[in-house]
Amino acid sequence: MLIKRMDEIVNIRNVFKRIFSMTEQVEVYDGDVDLRKQQQLYLDSITGEEGRTYLQRQFKNTTMDVVILRDISFSTDLIRVEYAEAIVTLMAALEGIAAVRTAQIEFSDMEKLNKSFEQPISQSRIAPDAFGATIMAGALDMD
Repeated sequence: MLIKRMDEIVNIRNVFKRIFSMTEQVEVYDGDVDLRKQQQLYLDSITGEEGRTYLQRQFKNTTMDVVILRDISFSTDLIRVEYAEAIVTLMAALEGIAAVRTAQIEFSDMEKLNKSFEQPISQSRIAPDAFGATIMAGALDMD
């Protein structure tokens, strides 16, 4: 299943990697700048043109926890296989990104944690199930 979805996995992974490789302009202080910038700061202080030298681009230090809540009530019966494949595809795409942790919870009449944040996707069980009613409250209360 993952082989036929490899293009989707790569595309999703690239979107998330782009997010985690973004830079932002941040203020820096004397101890954070290199010798060249320190010299420029000194000259700026003499000429009265302070400001821009104290800004530089740095990588954002971003992490993300993704929890996928999956309704497996009987109303999803007609699309249960595609639904399970889509969940596995998304989780496989995020699995290789160090800044992202994933968890997956199913709910219908009862809730079930299929994958915790610490667990690799290979140890989770995501099957094309569809039964019961849609009761989401228990899934939202899971730790």
